[in-house]
Amino acid sequence: MAGRPADGGFTEFYHAYLPKLTSLAKRFLRGDADEVEDLLQDVWIKGARAWPPREIRFAGSWLGAILVNEAIGRKRRAKRRPIAMSDPERAAEPICAAPLSDEAVLRRQVHEAIAHLETRAPGQVAVLRLVCIEGRTYSEAGRELGIAEGTAKSQTFKAIAQLRQSLTAPKAA
Repeated sequence: MAGRPADGGFTEFYHAYLPKLTSLAKRFLRGDADEVEDLLQDVWIKGARAWPPREIRFAGSWLGAILVNEAIGRKRRAKRRPIAMSDPERAAEPICAAPLSDEAVLRRQVHEAIAHLETRAPGQVAVLRLVCIEGRTYSEAGRELGIAEGTAKSQTFKAIAQLRQSLTAPKAA
């Protein structure tokens, strides 16, 4: 394997995507520099352990998904507080009886809608991830996916419209 880096290209990937992931982390954590640094460190460690992804052309989206999941997990863990045994009312509450928050229900619905859309229009989902999650321009997304900028725009618009429709449509009982 002469000429190929020992890390399988991870170093180049790191340098190329560090600014994008930093921006995404800052948006999720509202700019808290220490939290952003900790989150990015954990994300890069997880990414390095699982490197390379199945589809190298979607490596940025793959690492972005790791970042999003890790940020959500951190927020959930931060919300959990130990119950003081001196508070008998809280200590007596059944843990498993807590209903899902509206955010958790909405998140599940969005994931289901995207998964459904991906079975019907995987190209639209790829453009949607690049433009809406990674913050790429339409021309950057088009170049990465090998499509025209106008096609990237229309596929993003169609994907958003289909997601909106599936999230607002009444569910069959």
